[in-house]
Amino acid sequence: MTETTRHNDIPAFRKEASQPIMVARVICIFAMIYVHVNPGVADFDPQTQGVKFFDGLRFVLTSSLGRASSVLLCIVSGYLAVFSLVRAGYGDFLMKRVRSLVIPTAIWSAAMIGLYYIGEQLKPGYLEQSLEGPFNWLELPNHLFGLWERPANDPLSFLRDLFVCAAFTQFLMMAWKRHWGAWLALTIAVVAAGAFTPLLITPSLFAYYAIGVAMGMTGRIPIFGRGAALLSAVIVLVIGAWAGYIAIEHFRTGDTGTPPILEFWLTAVRIPAAVLFWWFSIAIARASWARHVTDFEPSIFFAFCSHMIILTLMWFAWQRVFGGYYDPAYPVFFFLSPVAVLLIARIAVPVLGQLMPPVFKLINGGRGFQRVPRAQPAASRS
Repeated sequence: MTETTRHNDIPAFRKEASQPIMVARVICIFAMIYVHVNPGVADFDPQTQGVKFFDGLRFVLTSSLGRASSVLLCIVSGYLAVFSLVRAGYGDFLMKRVRSLVIPTAIWSAAMIGLYYIGEQLKPGYLEQSLEGPFNWLELPNHLFGLWERPANDPLSFLRDLFVCAAFTQFLMMAWKRHWGAWLALTIAVVAAGAFTPLLITPSLFAYYAIGVAMGMTGRIPIFGRGAALLSAVIVLVIGAWAGYIAIEHFRTGDTGTPPILEFWLTAVRIPAAVLFWWFSIAIARASWARHVTDFEPSIFFAFCSHMIILTLMWFAWQRVFGGYYDPAYPVFFFLSPVAVLLIARIAVPVLGQLMPPVFKLINGGRGFQRVPRAQPAASRS
């Protein structure tokens, strides 16, 4: 890859990264959805039901690629933020992030609370169970925005943390220009602050975002060979299996919390998983069938914001027909649910985008519906 022109000593965005980034968004969010497939761990009962092969497979998947998929998304966000901030200026850049991150978090969390309320009418206690406590109007700002704890739509804490990261983008850029040591010190300071204050719900995400900012400042995008990808795959599999084993053994004790040793391994798996996801993203972008993946990109943000609602509604219906977690058909529900979410989002986005453009842009982070232009795979371009 060759560098293009510079603006304020910052390399220009590499256009050849566009396709892999679109692919990365799709496959990372697809993997992330597996972590939230109903009923999660709520119905997992190894003490009386034992541990079946599917239980182990599910825990390995969610403890590896599922939970680590957010890392590459953070790195990509930091990388792209550099160019967005240079173009728009800090004020406009931050206001755009309010539209694209904060407002959707509040809207989709409100929708989640509404779904919990409907569930309460069908099953008394469902609202309190879902919110992990009785509903309190004083806590509504937190339920909507995740001010000090996770919002009602739990996965959207990722968007909440991305907004905090975005607020530090200019300072990360300034620190990098001064010296990489200043950038590192700022990164460590913010991660440490997030660990002891409500600044960040998942403090480690800031470190990955900062890596993306550093990549944007240098203009370097790492390209990994098959050897690095294979090594990363082995590490991800081994750590995922070990983390899954720790999680299952922890559940045997009856404690549903996350022990520190499990947090350590869930953190350790993230960088090799990011390497693996990025390798796959580039490989898919170069394939002749890449468009079958990138066609989902215009609807992937909608899929991410709505997936908890879609999964919950699907789970209500599934239980009535096929039974619960320990019924034989559940593995089918688990493996096909993320596929169904992406297909539903792909159908819903153009319909909503054409029927109610202003409302759709509001719930979709300011993004109107636009089809991805059909591009040739990277390998075939001249």
